[in-house]
Amino acid sequence: MAVTSSASGDGGGVTVDPSGPLGDAWALIVSRDNISVGSGGDAIVKAPNGTRGGPGQNGGAGGGARAEGGAAGQVSASMLEYDDSMVVLGVPGIAEAYGGGGGNGGSLCVVTQSGGNGGKGGDATAVGGIGPRWNTILYRGGAAMAVSGDGGNGGMGTPPGTGGRHGLATAAGGIGMPDGEAIRRQGEDGADGGPCPTPTVSYDVSFYAPGHTYEYCSVVRILPDVFDGIIPRQGGQVILGNRDNNPIVCRAGQTMAFTPNADRLFIGAVDNQGILIYDDPMSGGDRPPAAALLPSTPFAPTSLWYDTARDQLYVAVADNVLVWHGASNISGNPQPNRIIGVTGLGVPSINCITGDPGRDILYVAAGTKFHALDNASGLDGPAPVDRTGNTGQDAGRSLACDPSRDIIYAGGNDPLSNNHHVLVIGDASSASGSVQPLATIWAGTGDNWPVALAAFGEVDELLVAVVEDGLFLYRNASQLADGATPEYELPVGLYAMGARRH
Repeated sequence: MAVTSSASGDGGGVTVDPSGPLGDAWALIVSRDNISVGSGGDAIVKAPNGTRGGPGQNGGAGGGARAEGGAAGQVSASMLEYDDSMVVLGVPGIAEAYGGGGGNGGSLCVVTQSGGNGGKGGDATAVGGIGPRWNTILYRGGAAMAVSGDGGNGGMGTPPGTGGRHGLATAAGGIGMPDGEAIRRQGEDGADGGPCPTPTVSYDVSFYAPGHTYEYCSVVRILPDVFDGIIPRQGGQVILGNRDNNPIVCRAGQTMAFTPNADRLFIGAVDNQGILIYDDPMSGGDRPPAAALLPSTPFAPTSLWYDTARDQLYVAVADNVLVWHGASNISGNPQPNRIIGVTGLGVPSINCITGDPGRDILYVAAGTKFHALDNASGLDGPAPVDRTGNTGQDAGRSLACDPSRDIIYAGGNDPLSNNHHVLVIGDASSASGSVQPLATIWAGTGDNWPVALAAFGEVDELLVAVVEDGLFLYRNASQLADGATPEYELPVGLYAMGARRH
């Protein structure tokens, strides 16, 4: 546990010496103005909180804090002419120390996996400054207040993680007559984690995870009923493609989409493979796609969105959006029915797309901005954006829409803080100008950022795919508060995701 410490400086003292050469009483010519004595500096220290544990990992310990107030200046005088009324005494320094809270343990909700334990709260030590002295009289010492950090909560799991212990608060009032007040406030112990929730719905999730093992390179993995407790590689998963015979190299991002009944899976591939279309994907298999859409070369799709109401597939390529109609029945390699040339982006390419079928709006995102295009089903050719919202934060890594609540979720990468996020944006269909999100929720740290999102408004749930970290389920997504963490986690390495609810 790192300790953050601070000691304030002491106040200046004053010494009055009336004796001069040959025993003259120099006090007779000394000014009778008041003597002012320096105050001790206050010391206030707030230690950082411990970090949140990853899936199944313990939370970090809160930082320790030590604060020591400076002593008030001391007065030494042997002159009777100087009395209390002529001296302005300094004030002893106050010390306040606040230990950091322990980080919460990470939940790990798969079969027989323990939740992480909460981190210990940070200790806090405070020592008040020594009181001022006038001749032989010592006055009240400085107050000291120590508040130790709360323990972190245990993560959900089987068994759940235990809550962390609170830190120890130690306070000593400054020396004086009387000593300074000492206030100690012990933090609260963290709560033990609970059992993993019973999912109310199940999801089929496809994802691409290169590099983890030879077995999973250049294939797509599909997990049926993902939040019914299936552990990857232990049972239930489906492998689509084969590294040697029928490789699938998927573009990183929001580049997979199921039809509602999962009879088709669209995959945005690299190396000019185009949009690969697999029929009956839940059966898996080492086989070529049923069709591949390759309208031009080079062809590098950055994001897919499937309009379930109109059976249309939208594909973002640079600053264009290509649209195929009758997507569930496509065969061969037809050219797109429409090409929407989005203008007014201010950046060279679109990072991700999603849509609101009921309002017929296409959303595109890049950088800190998201753009709305009305009457999306009729757009063809150059199309200026109708509205632009600017969140002031990166919002262009992933995008999902909950039409029932008029909310969009925008995933962002913050390389400066290394804490990444999903922005919850309300009144999305009319949002314009500077936009204040309803909430900013946790979505990975460091090199692990939100690469794909899937929103399911009918149950108010949000799936977040975090690069090389896992798949996270947020319940009551539209009601989340700032800093909310996922309720359910599946630790899998991935770079792209598609999902459907059933």
